[in-house]
Amino acid sequence: MIKALQWQMDFRKLRAGDQFSVLMSREMLDGKSAQSQLLGVRLRSGGKDYYAFRAEDGKFYDRSGSGLARGFMRFPTVKQYRVSSNFNPRRLNPVTGRIAPHKGVDFALPIGTPVLAVGDGEIVVAKNGGAAGNYVAIRHGRQYMTRYMHMKKVLVKPGQKVKRGDRIGLSGNTGRSTGPHLHFEIWINNQAGQPLNGETAAHGRPDGKDRSDYMAQVKSWLPQLGSEVSEFRQIGAKTDGFPSVFWLSGAG
Repeated sequence: MIKALQWQMDFRKLRAGDQFSVLMSREMLDGKSAQSQLLGVRLRSGGKDYYAFRAEDGKFYDRSGSGLARGFMRFPTVKQYRVSSNFNPRRLNPVTGRIAPHKGVDFALPIGTPVLAVGDGEIVVAKNGGAAGNYVAIRHGRQYMTRYMHMKKVLVKPGQKVKRGDRIGLSGNTGRSTGPHLHFEIWINNQAGQPLNGETAAHGRPDGKDRSDYMAQVKSWLPQLGSEVSEFRQIGAKTDGFPSVFWLSGAG
């Protein structure tokens, strides 16, 4: 459930009284449970409902069929700028003269260039970080974090929600820097990653007949996620080799 909804909300902010419903399928073979699969999730938190539904491709989409994994922009700027130093686990640091990991990419930018959030998220750091200069860190769901360093000015505050493409600062030359640039990092599961390798492409949406089938399925599943009980109930017949549907709802 957490993985399906992680891009829509911060699960650390759940409160007593928040409610959830989970729709499962379970295959019965020779009268025994063979395999179960998450089909849909509804979570009500702070008076707002969040939904995720599994499509035939195995990915989760929202009620309108849009992908839930928000892809990142390839660059944290309106246009592409020259890479002055790439991601390198063993780079010779031009300031210290020592071999050390360069955990991001440096873009050579004129001072004052708008710096953009590469994806939807929440600001977790917005301050002067010494060697990093004025910098911002954004959390994107449970797996991803992006960092933007050496800025002239920070335009956001911790706790602020941002959307892909929002301005978060102006590039500069603050902190330990050899010239005007933006140092950009992406962290995946607490490990620094290569920002330019395209691993964070967005999930799109079903098209054509796949989309029609998905929307029809969502329409049939929504009522099943709307009721509030605190136990599994079976929906559908036990037929060997065919899925029977179960669902669960309760207080989180």
